[in-house]
Amino acid sequence: MKIIINKKTWISILSCILFSVTIFAQKSYPPAENLNFTTKYIKANKNKFIVETPEVHELGNIAIALTKVGQIDSNMINMNTDYYKKVMTYFKPFENHPLIDTLNKYIHTPLEKNSYYYYFTIKMDACAFVFNGDKIENEGYIKKLSWPFYENPFDKHRELFEDFAKKSEFRKFYKSNKKYYTELVKTYKELNPVAKMQHWLQNKFKVEYGSYKAVFSPLVGGSHAANNYEANGFDHRFMFIAAAEYDKNMTLEYNILFESRVLFTEIDHHFVNPVSDKKREILKEIIGNNRQKWVNDTVTGTDSYPDGFSVFNEFMTWSLFSLYAYDNYSEEEVDKYLKSMVKNMDLRGFLHFDEFNTALIAKYNENKNISMPDLINYMIEWCSKK
Repeated sequence: MKIIINKKTWISILSCILFSVTIFAQKSYPPAENLNFTTKYIKANKNKFIVETPEVHELGNIAIALTKVGQIDSNMINMNTDYYKKVMTYFKPFENHPLIDTLNKYIHTPLEKNSYYYYFTIKMDACAFVFNGDKIENEGYIKKLSWPFYENPFDKHRELFEDFAKKSEFRKFYKSNKKYYTELVKTYKELNPVAKMQHWLQNKFKVEYGSYKAVFSPLVGGSHAANNYEANGFDHRFMFIAAAEYDKNMTLEYNILFESRVLFTEIDHHFVNPVSDKKREILKEIIGNNRQKWVNDTVTGTDSYPDGFSVFNEFMTWSLFSLYAYDNYSEEEVDKYLKSMVKNMDLRGFLHFDEFNTALIAKYNENKNISMPDLINYMIEWCSKK
């Protein structure tokens, strides 16, 4: 039986669930051991927003789509596209390959945290690699893109990935779909005006982060993650997300709101978390020690927000999108979209988000020049009185 999650009504149970660990986890790596940001790399990426579907990343997602869980969990794999059908038609004969047997041992349960950690590490760490003929090699700039507390299964099973790619003629398949990937990148950029998001966030927080890379596969359902990497004075931020798509039944503006919320709430963690990090002890006291007031832990995925800091950040980063939306789009379309966003947060198990969001908007409307640290502190105080 397939576990179906409709993207347009519920972006995902696990969307962004790992951000409480991703945003700062990479700093646990000594940069000298994990990063090699050369002058060439920095020049190619500085102050740019790059969107791409890397070849080895797509290999990882296709392998996951062939696993037993990948064939039933629509949050992990988007099964509602012609591309998915094409993938399954082409690669189904190889679902008993030793690589897929290996992945089945670790990705064993739908919507289960450890299975998702393995899934995320596969697709994130794959982005460090490129093909050299039939061989897969680390590109040399980032050794590992996922978290230091988890092994690198892609590197560990690299020979199996190479064998699977060779026997299935994966590179031929990828090349034949290159035009499709390019079209998806164009759509993503159209529906995600990142320059507008960056300008708004940088203006509000008085902080600049100018180098982003959004990596997606047409196969990704609603599962997203992010991480940042710092070395040689260069900060590069990666987001691993789903492709964007138009809903022909909605206006262009609503489509932009719907799709850009996903990216915005990945990017704005980089702005919010450093501020709220200074309030960890307070957040532990008012939210962490009163968790039942803020989180419905019977909902799958809430255990990935283990403390008051991570719970508050999820409230704040989503709610901040409301302010950005009202500042940049029509009130009518924003009002309509926010109803679905509130419902989304309710379904994900976050309690009182509607009240939180309403309070934030009201405070911001009193003075749109309020500093973001002051606004965040106001919302922490609001939570303490709830």
